[in-house]
Amino acid sequence: MSLARLTRERKQLLEAQQCGETTPSTCSNTTAASVSSFNAAQGRIRADMLKLEGVMSEVKMDSMDWYVVHVSYTPVRGIWQGGTFNFRLVFSNDFPYSGPKVRYTGPRRIFHPNIEGDDGKEDWGVCLGLQTEWRPTCTIKDMVVAIEMLFALPNYDDPLPGVAKTAAQILKDEPSRFEMIAKRWMSGNYVV
Repeated sequence: MSLARLTRERKQLLEAQQCGETTPSTCSNTTAASVSSFNAAQGRIRADMLKLEGVMSEVKMDSMDWYVVHVSYTPVRGIWQGGTFNFRLVFSNDFPYSGPKVRYTGPRRIFHPNIEGDDGKEDWGVCLGLQTEWRPTCTIKDMVVAIEMLFALPNYDDPLPGVAKTAAQILKDEPSRFEMIAKRWMSGNYVV
């Protein structure tokens, strides 16, 4: 029997149990599958939150939404040393089969090739390879470490558009100028 078939049959059995039935085929409650997914995703998020040893970031669940996790990172060395950078991870009820969406939430704009820095936004896009290469075995800890690595190893070969693309080009061509601009942006002076 294939793994896909076993997974499908287990899901049907869980749905039947949610409906109080003994066999999958007699279940008439169409919301049982979504309730089961909802609980499974929440359970996995909670379990992952207990396994964050070794990360430098402060990681907290949102008090109002079980599908949102907040990450606050303060680098202790490098270009962004001493700054505090906040991110929001938004999960779906398909987690862990689909990974979280990651947004940078400030408190200020950032001059970085992999984080949007354009003016006029409340939050900004983040380019993380893990978002596109997500697998169910990946964890919240993996995502937090990937965020931390953006500050240790910004990637000018994979920039976001707009200001981030400008940041990538300057990082590639003039690293010392990039560092100077990034530090200025940390103090709110958004001049390139």
